[in-house]
Formats: sequence, structure tokens, C-alpha cells
Amino acid sequence: MNLAEVAHWSDRLRTVPAQRWGLIAVAVAAAVAASSFTGVVAGHVDGFVLTLVFATALLAALRPDLHTALLVETIVVWHWFAATEDRLTPWAMPMGLCLFVFHVGIALMSVAPMRAIFDRTVIWRWSVRSGYVAVATVAVWLLVIVLDGRQAAGSAALTAVAFVTLTGLVLAARVRSAP
Repeated sequence: MNLAEVAHWSDRLRTVPAQRWGLIAVAVAAAVAASSFTGVVAGHVDGFVLTLVFATALLAALRPDLHTALLVETIVVWHWFAATEDRLTPWAMPMGLCLFVFHVGIALMSVAPMRAIFDRTVIWRWSVRSGYVAVATVAVWLLVIVLDGRQAAGSAALTAVAFVTLTGLVLAARVRSAP
């Protein structure tokens, strides 16, 4: 990389609106938090993995049109499975939700150029729809915990009903929020 390329990048970064910097900060913080939850469950934070997640998440947020976000998600999930013994701990929910926030942030940033400013209604719709997905995820997780606590056998029919119900709720929310 020569100095002209560095100057070009720095000029481009100066024209990025504050809203985009906020989205970048949220996405990177969510990825780092997801990796940190793995450290909490494992009993120690791996500084190398945390640094790797931070660097790749920052790169993914700066260039959301690349597949770097997939690499971030792969590193975080691999680290979770490699470092934790109890993969179904309650800490799995905040870790998964942080990964979801990272994914949604990158997806939102990938639909517009770097200097674009999203209208408040777009941010609101993405937030509401993402909130529905997060609530549905936690609800299904709680259902699994309740069934596991009762020592109930798994039921394909109950799982299918839960999936269809939650899908219907998400679609109803989408129809209600459409302009």
C-alpha cells in the first residue's frame, strides 16, 4: 500500500457521517461482547481471540459488502464451542443476541454506500423487526429450558407449532410495519 492509497482512505473516512460511525461502533462492540461472553463462560478471556474478533469486526464494519462478517461470526462461534464445556448455559443467549446485533448492523450497513444517512424510519423498522426476532429467539429458548426442566421428551409437533407460530408473528409484524 503506498501513501496515495492511505491518503485516499483517510479522505474517504473523513466524509463518513456520524450515524455510520455509530453503526460501526455498535457492530464492533456487539462482536467483541459476544466473544467476551465466551470468556466469561470459559473462566478466562483469550486476548488473542478478542483482538482477532475486534480487528475483523472493524474491517467487516468498514467494508460490509465483503464476506468478512462471516469470518467474524465463524471465529466467535468456533471459540464458543472450543472454549466452553456447557454450551447450553444461560450465557448462550446474550452471546447469541450480541452476534445477532452484529449481523443486523452489518446487514443494514451493506445496503447503502458508506456516506449514506439512513432515515429514522428505516432505523426504526430494522430495530422493531430485529426486536421481534430477538424476543422470539428468547421465547423458544425459554420453552426449551422449561421442557428440559420437566424432563419432557422432545416433540416434533410442538417444535413445528412453535416455529409456525413465531413465523406468523414475525410476518404479521412485517405487514404491520410496511408503509
